[in-house]
Amino acid sequence: MNLDKYELKELETKASEVILEAGYYLERVWSHPHTLQYKDSRDVVTEADIYVENLLREKLHALFPEAGFIVEEGTTELQTEYNWAIDPIDGTKSFAFGVPMFFTQIALLKGNVPVVGLVYNPTSRQLFSASLGNGAALNKKPMALKNNCSLSKAIISVDSGKIYSRQEEKANIILELAQNCYRMRMTAGFLNPYVITGAVDCVINFVLHDLSIKQKPKNVVDLAPHIILFTEFGLQTQFIKTKQGNMVFVAAHEQLIKEAADIITTV
Repeated sequence: MNLDKYELKELETKASEVILEAGYYLERVWSHPHTLQYKDSRDVVTEADIYVENLLREKLHALFPEAGFIVEEGTTELQTEYNWAIDPIDGTKSFAFGVPMFFTQIALLKGNVPVVGLVYNPTSRQLFSASLGNGAALNKKPMALKNNCSLSKAIISVDSGKIYSRQEEKANIILELAQNCYRMRMTAGFLNPYVITGAVDCVINFVLHDLSIKQKPKNVVDLAPHIILFTEFGLQTQFIKTKQGNMVFVAAHEQLIKEAADIITTV
């Protein structure tokens, strides 16, 4: 089944209603006390994660029954062609402890390629959306790339991932980037969607793998909604291998990616 740009736009529009319903729930409850379950020594999941994931799963299945699901909290059930990726709360620790820096986000993938993506900030009521061939939008207002600055003038959003992994390599790359860019923001990826508003110019995430390994959904649910947003905005995206053979995800305009890649691949 091949969905054309008009069918994808219709899915984007209908999925927007679904994610707004989830977002309104999160807006109501985020400042309340939450029941916490710990995945490890610090990573948490709340009752709201479970509720929102189930809500999104039910509504998205009704919207497009042919698609499977890639999820972070529940059970991933893949279909051959299309799959929804669901991150009920991207930034659960912030949500759980009263910090207004979290999203709810979804993407529809065809194979390994995101074709619809929505990221909603419940506390600011900002909906970032995109679908293949239809451009990117913020609260339904079309957004397009205008700034093509060099690395020396760029503001970079960096998500270092789990700090105990690849410590020396990450530290060296981050230091070299910081010495060559205008400014660096490290907010666990919260600023990533704001590349389409001009708040940042380049997104860099230290990741474990690309989108091809769906049995380990963390990268897919984190990145898939952003990738379609970035590409439809006019940016390029790449998974770049470091000198040690590890993976770094970068989104920026073409020249800025080249400058960042020169550092990532040689440090």
